[in-house]
Amino acid sequence: MAVATALYLNKAVFVFVAQCRDHALSEHKTLKDILSDIDAMTVSSPGFNDKLKMLMVALEHHIKEEEDEMLVEFAGLVQRDDLADLADKFQKSKLRVPTRPHAWAPDKPRTGNVVTNTLTAPLDKLRDAARHGMGTAHNNAPAGQS
Repeated sequence: MAVATALYLNKAVFVFVAQCRDHALSEHKTLKDILSDIDAMTVSSPGFNDKLKMLMVALEHHIKEEEDEMLVEFAGLVQRDDLADLADKFQKSKLRVPTRPHAWAPDKPRTGNVVTNTLTAPLDKLRDAARHGMGTAHNNAPAGQS
């Protein structure tokens, strides 16, 4: 019975992730586009405040949807020990992700986003160090691991 339950839960997780993936990636693409626009502006640029408001609205919607719906449902499909393991892996993966928006980059696994992220992340970190000084570059390290 335990094997059947594990197989069912794995299938349920797979189906859930597949259902959420395209929607979440579409929202991520929208956020990257807005961030890219903002990154090219200065605070005194025309439309800066409007872009910032647009970003906040899109970001608040995205966060609310993920935290109140997607993550709640996902947590109901996965064992507590597995959630802790996934959280640890997620924190470690932050060391290898870009720190800058790349609106031109592919936004889905099947179009190459993993490869693009792997190549752009080190370049982003160099740019951050040059832009902000070596001591204040973006740090995506998990807490206590900077």
